[in-house]
Amino acid sequence: MTEAGFTRTMRSLAALALLTLSPQSWEPFAARREVSPGGRHYAVLGPSRDGKGVRYELVRRREGAAPLPPARALPVTASPAEKPPDIERDPADATVASGDLPQLPFQVRVLDREPGLVLFEQYGALGRGDALALLGPDGRFRWRLALGDLFRAEAVAKFPREGSDVWWFEAWWVDEERGVVVLCAVGDHLGEVALADGKVRKADPAVLLSRAASGPPEDRVAAMEIAARLLPPGVEALAAKVLSDPDAPPALRIRAAAALQRKTGEVVAQDLVARALARGVDPAARVYAAQVAGELLGEGAIPLLREVLRGEADEAWRPAMASLVEIGPKAIPVLVEMLGEKDQSLDYRGGAASVLGLLRAEAALPALWKAALEFDPAKDEFHFVAQSALEAVAAIGPPDLRARLLEVLDRGTPHDGRIAQWIEGNPGKEAIPSLKKARERWGEFSWERKRIEAALKACGE
Repeated sequence: MTEAGFTRTMRSLAALALLTLSPQSWEPFAARREVSPGGRHYAVLGPSRDGKGVRYELVRRREGAAPLPPARALPVTASPAEKPPDIERDPADATVASGDLPQLPFQVRVLDREPGLVLFEQYGALGRGDALALLGPDGRFRWRLALGDLFRAEAVAKFPREGSDVWWFEAWWVDEERGVVVLCAVGDHLGEVALADGKVRKADPAVLLSRAASGPPEDRVAAMEIAARLLPPGVEALAAKVLSDPDAPPALRIRAAAALQRKTGEVVAQDLVARALARGVDPAARVYAAQVAGELLGEGAIPLLREVLRGEADEAWRPAMASLVEIGPKAIPVLVEMLGEKDQSLDYRGGAASVLGLLRAEAALPALWKAALEFDPAKDEFHFVAQSALEAVAAIGPPDLRARLLEVLDRGTPHDGRIAQWIEGNPGKEAIPSLKKARERWGEFSWERKRIEAALKACGE
C-alpha cells in the first residue's frame, strides 16, 4: 500500500470521528535558544553531559548589543544539506546560572526583568512531572508545581488524554508586569500562578483581553479565541478595534469577528471568513474560519466550505466537514452534488459522503448506494469514496440495510470485509450462508478473511 493509499484508508476508517486527536509522536528533545521578550536575557538548552537530560545556561545579554534571535536545532527528519542554525550563547555575554534540569521541558519562557526560566510541562510525558516551575537567577527553583497543584481533581480528571499524555492546556503566557503566569486549560479553566511565590488562584477572564490586545502574535490569537467563547465584558470593544486594524494577523481578526458577532448578534464576518478560507492563508486563520463558518454565516457558508473541501485534504478538511454537519439538512443537496463530481478529488467526494452519514441524510441514500457500488481502481485504488459512502449508508441505517448488505456480500465486492465487520456488530443467523460464501474468496491471512471469521463467530457459527 502506498503512503497516500494508507492515508486515505485511515481517513475512511475514521470518517465518522471528525474531531479526534491525532497521535502524538515525540521526537528527541531539540536543543534551542530561548530569548526573553525584550532580549535582555536568553537561555541555551541542550543535551546534558550524560545525554539523558537537558543542560541549561541562563545568560544576560551585554549592554548595547542587539537581542539574539530564538533558534532551534533541526529536526531529525531535516535534510543533511540543510545548514544547522547557531543556537550557542555569545561568549561576550555573562552567564547568570547553569546546570542540569530535572526533566525535559516542553516549553520555556525567559523572564526579561529579572533573569529566570519559567519551565512548562515535561516533554514526552505531559501531566506526569512538573507542570510549571520557576528557576531563579541563583540556579535554584523558587517553586515547582504538578498538575494537581494547579487545578482541582475533578477538572484534571476531565482533561483529554492521548496515550499516557494529558493534553490539559490550551494556552499560557507570562505577564511580568503583573508578576503572574496565566494558564488557560481545556474546559475554559483560567488560573494564575504568582511568580514571586508560586501561589495559585483563579484568573478573571479580563486577563484574556489584555493579552489579546498586546503580546506575541500566537498568545494574542489564543487569548482572543478563548475570549470569543467566554465573551467577558469589554470584548466587543477590543474585537472591533482588532477588526479595524488591517495590519492585525488574519488569525487574530477572524477570532475577533467571531467574538463581536457572538456578543452583538450582528453579522460582521462574511467577507473576512471568505478571505480566511482561501488556500494559502495562514493555517491558524483558515482552520478557525472553517470551524466557525457555519455558526457565523449559516447557510451562506455552504459554498465557501465546499471550496475548502475541493482538492486534496489539508488542515481545514475536518473542521470544514464539522461545520457542514452543524449547518444541517440545508447542506444536503450540495453534498449530494459533491458526491457525484467524479472529476474532483477523493477527499472532496469522500468527505461529502461522510458528512451525509453524520447528517443521517435519508434523502441522499440513492446517491450514497450508487457511490458505494462504483469501484474504479485506476482512480481510487483503495476505494476511499466507495467505503465512505457505504459507511454513510450504515450510519443512516435504512430499513432495508441488512438485506441490501447481504445482497452486496453475495455479489462479492471490495466491501466484503466492511460488511462482515458490520454483521459482527449486528449478528444474525441469516447472514451465515453469505459469510461462508465470501470466506472462500479471501486468503487465509487477509484482513477480510479475519473479519468474516469474526462475523461468523458472532452469528453463532
